[in-house]
Amino acid sequence: MNRDLTSFLAQLNHHHKLALPEILLQKSQNQKHCQFDLDSIYHLIDTIIERAPSNIGLKSSELIQPNSFYGLGYLFMSARNLLDACQKIAQFPNFYHRLATLSVCVDGRHVHVRVSNRATQALTNAVINEAMLSILYRYTDWLGIENMQHTRFEFTHQKLCHPSDYQTHLHQIPEFCARRNSMIVPLSAATREFHSYEPQYHEALLYRLKAEHQMLNDTLPMRVQRIIREELAVSSVTRAEVARQLGMSEKTLERRLSESDLSFSAVLQRTRETLADMYLKTPGMSIDEIARKLGYSDRSAFTKAYKRWTGNTPSVTHISTSVDTGHFGLASVF
Repeated sequence: MNRDLTSFLAQLNHHHKLALPEILLQKSQNQKHCQFDLDSIYHLIDTIIERAPSNIGLKSSELIQPNSFYGLGYLFMSARNLLDACQKIAQFPNFYHRLATLSVCVDGRHVHVRVSNRATQALTNAVINEAMLSILYRYTDWLGIENMQHTRFEFTHQKLCHPSDYQTHLHQIPEFCARRNSMIVPLSAATREFHSYEPQYHEALLYRLKAEHQMLNDTLPMRVQRIIREELAVSSVTRAEVARQLGMSEKTLERRLSESDLSFSAVLQRTRETLADMYLKTPGMSIDEIARKLGYSDRSAFTKAYKRWTGNTPSVTHISTSVDTGHFGLASVF
């Protein structure tokens, strides 16, 4: 099942018997940062198009399942109607790895869903745009949206394949050489409530999607830093606990961080230093309280660490901040 972009492209490779080298599929993903190298992805799509039939963009929608592209289908499932679904897709581009840019415009009578991408090869650019709109249209079919017969499609490129292919996948012949790549849906159809709409379930699903979207955008050091902040807010923090929350061993955590020239202790120190500066500029917080919030055993341990980071004691920064902001009473205590 095509859980992400690389596995989807691998499925295209298998389905159309393109015999792409495995190494080409592997190069599209940058394992160091768990993100996708778009230039490599575009290059891979270039190669697919060279070997594939001319209707490959339209036919890609046949492989789409409800949970494709890390939950692109779930964005539909968490939406009230088609307009809401397309707005969510535009809002969460990490679910399709920023392969294309999607925007939504309402003109009073119609909803215009527009796509574009940054592929430099004209044919690749055109195929991706056709694929994106045909996939969106596939989802509307999957959800059984009614009154879609008046939907129109426009493409900025010339016709890529036989008219019957467009008729099969889009149920019409689009307008070509248009100003934009668009799916234009009557407002009445785009705002018709999905049969599957259930507010409480959708609210919970959307909450999870937002969290997963953020995780897809994060590098590992950012995720480690966020967990450290959360743990320090309630208790002390350990490498073992952070590794547990990330679903990896402590050894793997250190190895993965070393790929970014970091260590757990370095990320912990940076996080504490950032929080210390913020807390010391917060009126009403004592240094003893700040030390506890940063996970130090006492004020003395925090003072030693802060002096090592900055060359100053926390009291100096605290006094300076207090005077600058007019909190003279706090300054006199230290």
